[in-house]
Amino acid sequence: MRKLIQIIPILIFALVIGCVQEDEEPFNEAIERDDRILQDFFVSNSITPNDTQLGFYFEKTQTNDLGNQIVNGDIVGIYYEIRTLNNRVIDSYLDESRPPRLFVHGEGGTIPRVINFSAAFAKEGETLRVYAPSHLAYGKYNFQQLIQEDENLILKIKFARVFDELEIREKEDQEISDYLISNELQDFDNLDSGLYLDIQNEGLNEGPRATVGKLVRITYSLTHLNDIEPIAQVTGSSNPFQVTIGESGNVAFLDEVLKNLSKEGEITAIIPSHLAFGATTQVLPFQIRQDLIDQGLLNQAARPFEPLIFQAKVVEVR
Repeated sequence: MRKLIQIIPILIFALVIGCVQEDEEPFNEAIERDDRILQDFFVSNSITPNDTQLGFYFEKTQTNDLGNQIVNGDIVGIYYEIRTLNNRVIDSYLDESRPPRLFVHGEGGTIPRVINFSAAFAKEGETLRVYAPSHLAYGKYNFQQLIQEDENLILKIKFARVFDELEIREKEDQEISDYLISNELQDFDNLDSGLYLDIQNEGLNEGPRATVGKLVRITYSLTHLNDIEPIAQVTGSSNPFQVTIGESGNVAFLDEVLKNLSKEGEITAIIPSHLAFGATTQVLPFQIRQDLIDQGLLNQAARPFEPLIFQAKVVEVR
């Protein structure tokens, strides 16, 4: 059965950029090349950073002795800037009046990977300047004029704070409430699970309804809250997405939003991330995420810890 985008998140990007390709520079040679470039940069700029066994270097430019050490599994909020060694800006997100970018410190936490790795050397409230070899940055990946392959990076990363799961749920619920108010949407019910549901049409009075064990075929779109372009969609009723109600592999919200609908039923739901795809990989800058997916380097369309808008119409129930 086809799944609604990525049910089991698998990070491919880190594997691809770390592989030794037969027709490319051997990986160990690339590591040595990058390190020579970084060492020359340090000498030229009179920099004496801390080194790590992972191959990147860092300086701690802001300390916080009272902050908690960041540990595996923490949900971390950061502000950052990513530059090349020749000072070309790839991405900058330093305005602390805005919400921090979030990721889980652990396997597959971020792209570039060095952001996740460097969190192990920081406490809440501290800022690191990180010097990253290309294999811990974007590797062989390139994107338009923004990212070139084999580029070493300099990153400024402020590890603003660590969030617990309750804080994340409260943050997302406030974002949803703000969205409903700003768009003057009054037809959504806030269900006990935490999602918001607007049933525009329950469907035809005759015919089967979506109950446990029923196969439901739908067209749908899935969009980040406050975004315009869908991250996933099926628009053709001749080849709809299908789901069996009550099946163990379903994304958490599907059964709840589709239950009891019949053919031609229509709904719009606003889904907090804990009922959708949760702690996916954080990709920076945002604009390369879809390109990574298109190239088969990432299979997680949803950004981590962001609500989603799900619109669906029932084509068939059987």
